[in-house]
Amino acid sequence: MKIYNKTLKKGYKLLRTGRYGNVISLLEPKVPLFLENYHFYYFLGAACYLTGDMGGAETYLKRAVQVNRKAEDPRLFLAAVYLKKKDTTEAVRIWLGLLDLNPSNRKARKGLNKIRKIDDQDVLNVYLDSGNFSSILPRTGKLIPDWIWGALILAVLAGTLYLSSSLWIPLFNESRQPSRGNLERLYKNLDSSFLRPESADSEVTYILSEDEIRDSLKKAQSLFDDYRDNEARVEINRLRNSNASEEVKQKALMLEGFLKDPDITGITGDYSYRDIRENPDLYENCLVLWRGRFTNLTYENDEIIFDFLVGYDTSQVLEGIMSVSVNFPVNLDPSYPLELMGKVKIDEDKSIRLQAIAVHNIIE
Repeated sequence: MKIYNKTLKKGYKLLRTGRYGNVISLLEPKVPLFLENYHFYYFLGAACYLTGDMGGAETYLKRAVQVNRKAEDPRLFLAAVYLKKKDTTEAVRIWLGLLDLNPSNRKARKGLNKIRKIDDQDVLNVYLDSGNFSSILPRTGKLIPDWIWGALILAVLAGTLYLSSSLWIPLFNESRQPSRGNLERLYKNLDSSFLRPESADSEVTYILSEDEIRDSLKKAQSLFDDYRDNEARVEINRLRNSNASEEVKQKALMLEGFLKDPDITGITGDYSYRDIRENPDLYENCLVLWRGRFTNLTYENDEIIFDFLVGYDTSQVLEGIMSVSVNFPVNLDPSYPLELMGKVKIDEDKSIRLQAIAVHNIIE
């Protein structure tokens, strides 16, 4: 692959060594400089896919195909994007088109055969939910950079020395972080007196009964076990802002420490603008995935600030307006609607805003 532009050379090197977020940070602000460059859109689209930003991946990979109609690699990534979205019809269409271009493309044929051989919907759903499509994707470079091999060898040697000593094994077992499978159940080993609600004061938002407190703990635990962390956070917020005892709140805070933010394809909980406005405390630090348009864009220190017109992506229905702050480089075109993944934040003055996690224009 011959690349002469220094920026694209750097982007390709970052992509090959697995630094996909750095690829996006480097290239996305430079969209106006590479409007007709195939490599630019392919590198950016591949990096978006590999970081879980399927909206961005679809946008940039489609543009890569528009610029270079004979390109095969972005088509393979695009097919995987649609598999992530469970749109097997579109994935099959892309593979068939690719085989028309190059009948010997093994990855396209492998993907096509895989889907055609699955005649049970449940089996198909398991395959799509797994998200493991690496075997039908083009290689973006070295699977494992050389420096990682060295680090792996050192890690194995250090681990062998560490675990060979029976003196350290008990300490290791006690100090390692528990997995989801063995995390102590929140609602066990709690005396009924701790589940009893306390007197409500002016700072309490949710008045819960003893049964509701127990149910909320159980629900938070169940959602966490199912890796639905975004929804588990709602139950934790409910308890934190309720008349539950301090013991219960400490249990909830313990679980909160294990929560992880999902990527753009793994968000659960379809929270609307109205949900957030009516119960901001309940959704604090939860993630939302909304479409709309932006206005009143300004720059403050190192942040981009704008008003997000929620639901106005089709210019027909406006659900509401939410302030958004972005602390990473992004190129926004007011001609196109936006897809925004953001975290709900409540500032000291009780104003509500979204802290952007991922944002990109929707280019159909």
